[in-house]
Amino acid sequence: MEKSEERLRTIGEVARISGVPVKTIRYYADIGLLPPAEVSESRYRLYGAEEVWRLGLIRALRHLDFSIEEVRAVVSGNLSVPDAIALQLDALDNRLRHLERVRAILRQAAKDAADPERSLEHLGDIGAALAVEARDRERFLAEKLRAAIVTENAPEEWRCRDGYLRGLGLRLPEELSPEQAAAWIEVVSLVKSPEFVADVQGQTAPFWNTMRGRDVDPDRWQERMEDISYRALAAIERGEGPESPAVQEIVEDWIALLAGVMDEKPTPDFARRLAKIVPGWSENDRSQRLRELLVRLDPDGDLPPYEKVNHLLLDGVRWRVAQEPEPLDPGS
Repeated sequence: MEKSEERLRTIGEVARISGVPVKTIRYYADIGLLPPAEVSESRYRLYGAEEVWRLGLIRALRHLDFSIEEVRAVVSGNLSVPDAIALQLDALDNRLRHLERVRAILRQAAKDAADPERSLEHLGDIGAALAVEARDRERFLAEKLRAAIVTENAPEEWRCRDGYLRGLGLRLPEELSPEQAAAWIEVVSLVKSPEFVADVQGQTAPFWNTMRGRDVDPDRWQERMEDISYRALAAIERGEGPESPAVQEIVEDWIALLAGVMDEKPTPDFARRLAKIVPGWSENDRSQRLRELLVRLDPDGDLPPYEKVNHLLLDGVRWRVAQEPEPLDPGS
């Protein structure tokens, strides 16, 4: 009896069974940490049982705060597990000592709270102390945005999924300067405000209304959106503009995806209407202010990846529309 061929899974399936975001799996593949078992003719990465097991090991080591290079050394066999654990214990001891210093700083700042001048002397130290909370800050912000986006208006099958926030690519610095600390405080206040939540809900309501009652697979939608975003970011890194063939191919896929959801054809008329609708999704004072604050908090002082993708896609649609002549008004 012939041995049955191993079942290979798409990157989206691996993400679902492992709990590791698609973007992270792609990153591990790109740096050679988790190469796929195969790449299909349509350029989809496919993974077998060995890769899924390897991903589980990588995830466990990353949860224990092993660096990428340490994980690579363990997985490749160049670093024994006992030696890796010893290194991580040393790092943990250093972190505990750091936390003790943080506590001492905060206690002193609390004592000086009645004297603003003395309390300000500790601002730089407190900002550095907050570095250990970088991941918690990113998690907090993602959860607040999800709570604002995924409301009761969302179809039930979408509420239990948070994959569509993976593409945000939020990046917060390990150490906050005094200016960044002030920006972070404003971000917290902003995303918790009822006015901001109402703005976001107003912007996303049309999307949820469109999705309701339509046979749209959330996982398939997210996989296609992540593929579009990933390719758009790669085009941005290559310095390609909206008129480039590669970007126009991405834009074409994006238009087709949105048109399909709306039960329309990806015609020039649909693209023309899309170019007018999309800017309204994020053009309000609070959304713009959040964008400014995230730029201030970004380690490179740059727009968040999702904003870069949005700008490129919109510019690409506008360029595409500009190449098509406006239809004549029948009444003219």
